[in-house]
Amino acid sequence: MSVKYLLGTWVLAWLFCQGAAYLPVVMWHGMGDYCCSPFSMGRIKGMIEDEHNGTYVYSIMIGDNFIADIENGFLKNVNDQIDEACEKIQADPLLADGYHSVGFSQGGLFLRALVQRCPVPQMHNLVSIGGPQQGVYGFPNCPPSIAFCR
Repeated sequence: MSVKYLLGTWVLAWLFCQGAAYLPVVMWHGMGDYCCSPFSMGRIKGMIEDEHNGTYVYSIMIGDNFIADIENGFLKNVNDQIDEACEKIQADPLLADGYHSVGFSQGGLFLRALVQRCPVPQMHNLVSIGGPQQGVYGFPNCPPSIAFCR
């Protein structure tokens, strides 16, 4: 049994035992991933949809395609990413009555910012899995011997 399956099962159980079982779910991926990867976010989205038939799951994409989504996770200004995510969530009529959210790594941190800066529609629950809530030190896999990494 894979760790992702166990993690997904725990997230589903927690979200759907909270009383607002039929609220949609908004997900945000971590750095180096993209919204709809069939090996990560797309698979988790499918698990939520399969386990709770009829639940709408929206996985945030920053940019117009998956390549832009990956690049933006590393390089786009965080404030601009939060603003873009807020606009997309507010424009989605299926999220108008609120939603649960699940963030993975950096996505958990960004959803934490989103709950403060985008109060409508209401985020009812936030599950942050591996989110760097106390910050991040350095650029991943970038040695300090390279000037860009310092």
